[in-house]
Amino acid sequence: MKLKELFFKGERAIEVQPQKSDEPEQSTAVAAPEFAVPPKSTFFHITHHKAASQWMLGIFKELFGPVVVKPEYHERHIWDRPIQSGRVYSCCYMGKPEFDTLEVPETSRAFVIIRDLRDTLVSAYFSLGFTHELKVDGMDVFRNILNRLGPEGALLYLAEGWLVRAARIQRTWLNSEVPCFKLEDFFSDAPRMLGCMFDQGWGLKVPQGQLDKVAEHHSFFQLSGGRQPGQENVASHYRKGTAGDWRNHFTPRVAERFEQLYNDVLLLAGYEQQPGWSQQLEHSTRESACAPSFTI
Repeated sequence: MKLKELFFKGERAIEVQPQKSDEPEQSTAVAAPEFAVPPKSTFFHITHHKAASQWMLGIFKELFGPVVVKPEYHERHIWDRPIQSGRVYSCCYMGKPEFDTLEVPETSRAFVIIRDLRDTLVSAYFSLGFTHELKVDGMDVFRNILNRLGPEGALLYLAEGWLVRAARIQRTWLNSEVPCFKLEDFFSDAPRMLGCMFDQGWGLKVPQGQLDKVAEHHSFFQLSGGRQPGQENVASHYRKGTAGDWRNHFTPRVAERFEQLYNDVLLLAGYEQQPGWSQQLEHSTRESACAPSFTI
């Protein structure tokens, strides 16, 4: 059954009860699942790259345990096997047209997580250029290209190519009936936003105490090794943990080209209210503040 046939038929939210566990309470993320996914339900986390998908995956693993399907490169966990009931499918990097081709159980629910494409671009620059593991064929060559281009050239290069897919994913979902949430809202109040996400997206009523606990376990402070949001480490996957960092890295040239390519998405998502933002930036003509280039 297609996704568009499933959502908002007046279903009541599912009241989720914590599972009993003999494991002692721990101060860090626990392996035992906190909740049971209703056996006839299937949940999808749809997003694009560099929108904290691994952070969200860690939260799902803590709450739902082994029913979370392990993500695979190129969404093989979605495309290569039948979709199963009673499972959580995370890191679904795909647009709505692609998702609508899937045969999913009738009780499937989904939500979409998006991020300001400008911050997405900067995050991709640091990840692909410096910190991402070289597991994918050709990644070393790609990284070398980014480093040879320099910060401004690399941002333009990624905006023209790599970012196209993330922008398309946002375009296809933002006018759909599926709930879309902004990553930036989680930065300011993760427990509240996780509750809204599970309730509105999946119909799950997660107790506030559990939301507080899982948010603490997966806070930037915990994952970054004790840094506060805004304390940057360019060598870490958890680099900075704040929204709007693109302003520190966009040159006038990058901003102008970005607006030409993606302003429709920024307006559609509400990240900008009118055209012309690139001309209003109080930014010098200096080079981007991105980290110095490295070589392979």
